[in-house]
Amino acid sequence: GLFVASLRRGRPNSASSLGTAAGATPPGASPGGDGAPESGSPTNAEVGARGEELVVEWLRSTRPRVVVKNVANQKVGWDVQYRGEGGDLVRIEVKATRAVRASAINLTANELRAAREHQDRYWLYIVCDAWGQRPQLERISNVAARIDAGRISATPTVFRLTIPANSSA
Repeated sequence: GLFVASLRRGRPNSASSLGTAAGATPPGASPGGDGAPESGSPTNAEVGARGEELVVEWLRSTRPRVVVKNVANQKVGWDVQYRGEGGDLVRIEVKATRAVRASAINLTANELRAAREHQDRYWLYIVCDAWGQRPQLERISNVAARIDAGRISATPTVFRLTIPANSSA
């Protein structure tokens, strides 16, 4: 299903909390401010890494008996994984944004392939306001089935062109 939780820093709530890690200020952000960086804006990679960190901490606090792993650097088609109660591997693709709401995100071909292959064991976690003081988590299950049912729209926006070495301009 669809689930929205607050990842409040330092203040647990009934939906979810990241505990002590949630009280941490993002790297480069002003501790007492609105979470804006002190100098310059965070890169997309920094925001993405922060989203993964928040998700891992949230999962560890809400599922203390499972081992949660960040596998983003392995390029397997998802960023975080853990074994569910039935022993199934749960795969989570994390998308993070500085915006307070995300109406569209980008999935790579590899992520979409993984979503189609793993169906109900593949989740999309969207972390909004990832660099701010009140990040929000939206969880979407079985992305591929939602696309197939028309509940989520998937539009190709980038195509890789392979240009033969002997082609001329």
